[in-house]
Amino acid sequence: MVWGLVSASLVFWILRLGVKAPSVPPYTVVKLADPLAGEDFSRMLGAEASPRQAGSPSVPPAEAARFQLLGLVAGVTPDSPSALALIAVDGKPAKPYAVGARLGDGWVVQSVSQRSVALGPEGSQTPGAVLEIPTLPPASTGRIEAAVPSP
Repeated sequence: MVWGLVSASLVFWILRLGVKAPSVPPYTVVKLADPLAGEDFSRMLGAEASPRQAGSPSVPPAEAARFQLLGLVAGVTPDSPSALALIAVDGKPAKPYAVGARLGDGWVVQSVSQRSVALGPEGSQTPGAVLEIPTLPPASTGRIEAAVPSP
Protein backbone atom coordinates (compact mmCIF):
# COMPACT_ATOMS: atom_id res chain seq x y z
CA MET A 1 0.00 0.00 0.00
CA VAL A 2 2.86 2.37 0.85
CA TRP A 3 4.64 1.58 -2.41
CA GLY A 4 1.39 2.22 -4.29
CA LEU A 5 1.13 5.71 -2.72
CA VAL A 6 4.81 6.42 -3.46
CA SER A 7 4.43 5.34 -7.10
CA ALA A 8 1.20 7.36 -7.50
CA SER A 9 2.93 10.41 -6.04
CA LEU A 10 5.91 9.90 -8.36
CA VAL A 11 3.65 9.63 -11.43
CA PHE A 12 1.72 12.76 -10.33
CA TRP A 13 4.88 14.85 -9.98
CA ILE A 14 6.38 13.61 -13.24
CA LEU A 15 3.18 14.55 -15.07
CA ARG A 16 3.12 17.96 -13.32
CA LEU A 17 6.72 18.76 -14.29
CA GLY A 18 6.23 17.67 -17.89
CA VAL A 19 3.34 20.06 -18.57
CA LYS A 20 4.16 23.48 -20.01
CA ALA A 21 2.07 26.33 -18.64
CA PRO A 22 0.07 28.29 -21.25
CA SER A 23 2.02 31.31 -22.39
CA VAL A 24 0.85 34.79 -23.24
CA PRO A 25 1.01 35.60 -26.97
CA PRO A 26 3.97 37.86 -27.84
CA TYR A 27 1.74 40.66 -29.19
CA THR A 28 -0.17 41.02 -25.91
CA VAL A 29 0.19 44.40 -24.23
CA VAL A 30 -0.40 44.72 -20.51
CA LYS A 31 -2.00 47.98 -19.55
CA LEU A 32 -2.02 48.82 -15.85
CA ALA A 33 -4.06 51.65 -14.47
CA ASP A 34 -2.26 53.79 -11.92
CA PRO A 35 -4.72 53.98 -9.03
CA LEU A 36 -2.82 56.81 -7.36
CA ALA A 37 -2.52 59.11 -10.37
CA GLY A 38 -3.91 62.55 -9.66
CA GLU A 39 -4.55 61.94 -5.96
CA ASP A 40 -3.68 64.55 -3.34
CA PHE A 41 -2.18 63.01 -0.23
CA SER A 42 -1.42 66.28 1.55
CA ARG A 43 -4.53 65.97 3.76
CA MET A 44 -3.32 62.60 4.93
CA LEU A 45 -0.09 64.26 6.03
CA GLY A 46 -1.89 66.99 7.98
CA ALA A 47 -2.42 69.81 5.49
CA GLU A 48 -5.64 71.83 5.58
CA ALA A 49 -8.35 70.97 3.06
CA SER A 50 -8.54 73.24 0.05
CA PRO A 51 -11.89 74.99 -0.61
CA ARG A 52 -12.72 72.54 -3.39
CA GLN A 53 -12.21 69.58 -1.07
CA ALA A 54 -14.22 71.22 1.68
CA GLY A 55 -17.37 71.09 -0.43
CA SER A 56 -17.49 74.55 -1.98
CA PRO A 57 -19.13 74.73 -5.41
CA SER A 58 -16.77 73.80 -8.20
CA VAL A 59 -15.99 76.01 -11.16
CA PRO A 60 -18.65 75.51 -13.87
CA PRO A 61 -17.37 73.62 -16.92
CA ALA A 62 -16.62 75.43 -20.14
CA GLU A 63 -19.58 76.00 -22.45
CA ALA A 64 -18.04 73.76 -25.12
CA ALA A 65 -17.94 70.80 -22.71
CA ARG A 66 -21.68 70.39 -23.28
CA PHE A 67 -21.04 68.98 -26.76
CA GLN A 68 -19.70 65.52 -27.56
CA LEU A 69 -18.72 64.50 -31.09
CA LEU A 70 -19.71 60.89 -31.80
CA GLY A 71 -19.26 60.59 -35.54
CA LEU A 72 -18.80 62.27 -38.92
CA VAL A 73 -20.35 61.61 -42.33
CA ALA A 74 -18.84 63.19 -45.41
CA GLY A 75 -20.50 63.11 -48.82
CA VAL A 76 -23.78 61.50 -47.86
CA THR A 77 -24.87 61.03 -51.47
CA PRO A 78 -23.33 62.02 -54.79
CA ASP A 79 -26.11 64.60 -55.25
CA SER A 80 -25.45 66.36 -51.93
CA PRO A 81 -21.78 66.65 -51.00
CA SER A 82 -22.61 68.14 -47.60
CA ALA A 83 -21.05 66.82 -44.43
CA LEU A 84 -22.84 65.88 -41.24
CA ALA A 85 -21.63 65.65 -37.66
CA LEU A 86 -23.23 63.40 -35.08
CA ILE A 87 -23.19 65.48 -31.88
CA ALA A 88 -24.70 64.86 -28.45
CA VAL A 89 -25.73 68.05 -26.61
CA ASP A 90 -25.99 68.08 -22.81
CA GLY A 91 -25.86 64.28 -22.60
CA LYS A 92 -28.98 63.82 -24.74
CA PRO A 93 -29.06 61.33 -27.62
CA ALA A 94 -26.90 62.39 -30.55
CA LYS A 95 -28.41 64.04 -33.63
CA PRO A 96 -26.92 64.77 -37.07
CA TYR A 97 -26.07 68.42 -37.73
CA ALA A 98 -25.05 69.97 -41.06
CA VAL A 99 -22.76 72.97 -41.48
CA GLY A 100 -24.66 76.06 -40.34
CA ALA A 101 -27.13 74.15 -38.14
CA ARG A 102 -27.97 75.55 -34.69
CA LEU A 103 -27.03 73.38 -31.72
CA GLY A 104 -28.95 75.48 -29.23
CA ASP A 105 -28.12 78.47 -27.00
CA GLY A 106 -26.48 80.36 -29.88
CA TRP A 107 -23.96 77.69 -31.00
CA VAL A 108 -23.71 76.66 -34.67
CA VAL A 109 -21.68 74.12 -36.64
CA GLN A 110 -19.14 76.23 -38.55
CA SER A 111 -17.18 73.56 -40.40
CA VAL A 112 -16.74 69.81 -40.65
CA SER A 113 -13.41 68.28 -41.59
CA GLN A 114 -12.19 64.71 -41.82
CA ARG A 115 -11.74 64.15 -38.05
CA SER A 116 -13.05 67.32 -36.39
CA VAL A 117 -15.92 69.79 -36.17
CA ALA A 118 -15.60 73.52 -35.47
CA LEU A 119 -18.36 75.04 -33.36
CA GLY A 120 -18.81 78.70 -32.60
CA PRO A 121 -21.21 81.37 -31.47
CA GLU A 122 -23.88 82.31 -33.96
CA GLY A 123 -22.73 85.11 -36.28
CA SER A 124 -19.03 84.67 -35.45
CA GLN A 125 -16.40 83.44 -37.90
CA THR A 126 -13.91 82.29 -35.25
CA PRO A 127 -14.53 78.84 -33.77
CA GLY A 128 -15.33 78.77 -30.09
CA ALA A 129 -14.55 75.05 -29.82
CA VAL A 130 -13.12 72.31 -31.98
CA LEU A 131 -14.38 68.79 -31.29
CA GLU A 132 -12.21 65.93 -32.53
CA ILE A 133 -12.81 62.21 -32.91
CA PRO A 134 -10.10 60.26 -31.09
CA THR A 135 -7.83 58.17 -33.27
CA LEU A 136 -8.50 54.47 -33.34
CA PRO A 137 -6.01 52.15 -31.64
CA PRO A 138 -3.82 50.11 -33.97
CA ALA A 139 -5.30 46.85 -35.17
CA SER A 140 -4.35 43.71 -33.28
CA THR A 141 -1.93 41.62 -35.23
CA GLY A 142 -0.22 38.38 -34.42
CA ARG A 143 0.03 34.79 -35.38
CA ILE A 144 -2.21 31.85 -34.77
CA GLU A 145 -0.56 29.17 -32.68
CA ALA A 146 -0.37 25.72 -34.24
CA ALA A 147 -3.22 23.52 -33.11
CA VAL A 148 -2.15 20.73 -30.80
CA PRO A 149 -3.80 17.46 -31.81
CA SER A 150 -5.84 15.94 -29.03
CA PRO A 151 -5.01 12.33 -28.09
